[in-house]
Amino acid sequence: MAESYEFNVFNDRMKKQYLLDNILQGEIQIFATLLNPVAENHPDYAEWKYGLDEMTNSIGHLKKEYEKLGGTYDLGDIRNVVDNS
Repeated sequence: MAESYEFNVFNDRMKKQYLLDNILQGEIQIFATLLNPVAENHPDYAEWKYGLDEMTNSIGHLKKEYEKLGGTYDLGDIRNVVDNS
């Protein structure tokens, strides 16, 4: 049985914002990783690929949770993450 907790202050809107912030940071990490690819025949390729796969899986989990809360990738929602002013 999964653990649960009744949130009284941290509402769904805040949860979605938190998840979207983390999705953005993860996608930035993936982008940076892809900017510096490692050749498949390089000795560090397996480690590079493993890290990329782990980041991708983590982002996938965050996206599922975000979407379960009704989150969308609407430009208005994303703009709130990119421009927190």
